[in-house]
Amino acid sequence: THTHTPHLYFANQSPSVCAGSVTNLMQNRARASAPDVTDVSMQTHPVIFFRKWIGEGFAGVLSASATFFVWDQCHLISWGVLQDFCVALCTLLREDIMACTCFRDLQRVLLQAPGEKLLVKDVVLTWQKLQTL
Repeated sequence: THTHTPHLYFANQSPSVCAGSVTNLMQNRARASAPDVTDVSMQTHPVIFFRKWIGEGFAGVLSASATFFVWDQCHLISWGVLQDFCVALCTLLREDIMACTCFRDLQRVLLQAPGEKLLVKDVVLTWQKLQTL
């Protein structure tokens, strides 16, 4: 079986490569009704976090205020901004992702830490900066 080293995947990618991963995920999601949960490589691939974030509209991952900001942008601009927010979160969490030594650490960082650690201001400013790239 093939497993991915969590911190190497995200930390060594530019924002445009991460955005491409999210775009591919969204396109594949439209084609397939559900991922193959028996595929071990998919269970440990970091892109599953993007799927969870997008599928749940960042609820439970970000603070309520940050989640409402994301939803506002979806309604004002388009649902396509969800992928930009995925890239913004990975950018903000880069140091924590780099510190991960196992998949469990990555789960904690990407599923629990954003709401506890990230300020709404940081999410907004990082997202706005990504819009100018």
